[in-house]
Amino acid sequence: MRPLTARQRAARAYALAERAAAPTRKGGSWHRSPSNAAKKLARSWTNRDDWKAAVQAAMASEDGDKAREGSNGARGRQALVSVAAVQAVGLFMAEHASGDGSGVTLAHATIARSLGLSSSTVRRARRVLRTLGLQVETAPGGYLTGMERAEARAQHGGRQLRCAATVTLSQPITEEAADHLPRRGSYPLAASPTKMVPSGSAAGKAKTTKRPQRQHRHRWSAEAVHLADRLTDALPWLAGLSRGVLCRAISNAGIDAAAWTAGDLVSCMDKLSADEGRRFALPPKLSNPAGFFIHRIRTAMTHARMTGWERPSARAKTQAAQTRALAAAEPRPALPRETAAELHEARAAFRAQFAADDRLHELQQAARARLSEAKRAEVMAELDRARNRTARVL
Repeated sequence: MRPLTARQRAARAYALAERAAAPTRKGGSWHRSPSNAAKKLARSWTNRDDWKAAVQAAMASEDGDKAREGSNGARGRQALVSVAAVQAVGLFMAEHASGDGSGVTLAHATIARSLGLSSSTVRRARRVLRTLGLQVETAPGGYLTGMERAEARAQHGGRQLRCAATVTLSQPITEEAADHLPRRGSYPLAASPTKMVPSGSAAGKAKTTKRPQRQHRHRWSAEAVHLADRLTDALPWLAGLSRGVLCRAISNAGIDAAAWTAGDLVSCMDKLSADEGRRFALPPKLSNPAGFFIHRIRTAMTHARMTGWERPSARAKTQAAQTRALAAAEPRPALPRETAAELHEARAAFRAQFAADDRLHELQQAARARLSEAKRAEVMAELDRARNRTARVL
């Protein structure tokens, strides 16, 4: 009996998959759960029959031919996957998918063993489906970690080292579904029926409006960004806000970021709470931290301007400047002549003692070096004598 060709095997596998009346029961293998972001990226199919029709239509198009040619890497058309193989793999995956096309956890070897194909053919066929947007991977496959192996053992009681990727059979977006409403300003405005339409050459010219320029993001100063970071460290309930929100709130409140500090702002809000006769406390559930901070900082700044409150950093700078001015204004007492002479003598004695200590250290180092050389000479002489005695004995 002559062996079947690749095309004949693919056609046979497609016939076997088409005769499958109901999906087979899934195995008890453990699989990774898809993330919410991956689920949002996958566009679920409308129904099973429409997805099968979409696969057949994609295989009959030029995009399908390009996808089949590009599924083999640098080998080109030498190992081109057939249309029947792609349709057989797609039909088999559709029968094992859930109602919305998700939850397909079939390995290449499982599909190959069921359809009588090779694993490489199944891998290339699924690559074609992924290129055409007919399947989206929502959870990766591969080797399991130690924690994942423990979860798999707890689920089915066996040993599992790898898991297949979880994919969703996605419905491709057609040209009709890809059409969107035109953006404002991209099309000429229609003439109003109450206005007169000019005649002549001007009648065919439609007046178009220019597309508004995109506003660039505001670049905050380094002082404002630094103040926002320090505020986040001082007030933990601001950790979820971005730098831009905090910088905009500081700027709108009329705060000079180069002069104010995070401690000044916290003291200003505490001063407002103290003057109101109550202790500041966060509400049990803060749903809008940005709005609460903007309201609080604006109210505190208005209260500080009305009461003439001085920020702590400015007060500390003022006190330091006054202290320096008083120290500079006071006359420096002159030392008596006897005291100056004694101080000069003490300095000279200290220098002499320092020089004597250095000289003593140098002498000690030289003595250690000479002692080491003498010991080395004695050891070498003893070795020579030992060699001479050995030579006489021999």
